[in-house]
Amino acid sequence: MTRQTKQQIAEEAIAVATEAAKKVVATAADAAAATVSEAAKTAAKTVEVASSLVGIDISYIKKDIAEIKTSIKELSGQYVTKAEFTPVKTIVFGLTSIILTAVIVALVALVIIPIKR
Repeated sequence: MTRQTKQQIAEEAIAVATEAAKKVVATAADAAAATVSEAAKTAAKTVEVASSLVGIDISYIKKDIAEIKTSIKELSGQYVTKAEFTPVKTIVFGLTSIILTAVIVALVALVIIPIKR
């Protein structure tokens, strides 16, 4: 083989390799585009499902809030103010302290009296 022929063969090999590389790159790009497209479709479906679930949850929350509002309106006149509750609280705390004091005194008397005899 002459030097010219070897150079031509090398150039042809380079041209063939370049074409093959271009085809591989094009195939890989198409595969990547398809994968990206599928991922975008999956993401869109996920967003649709999530938004529908959020919409359902929000409707339940709105329903619960409406029920709470109606309950508050029904109970509007049936509450005790702080001024009305203070005397009741004082009486209950006073009676509770008297009862607890009596119980403690009785326990101490049970312990101390047998020791003195």
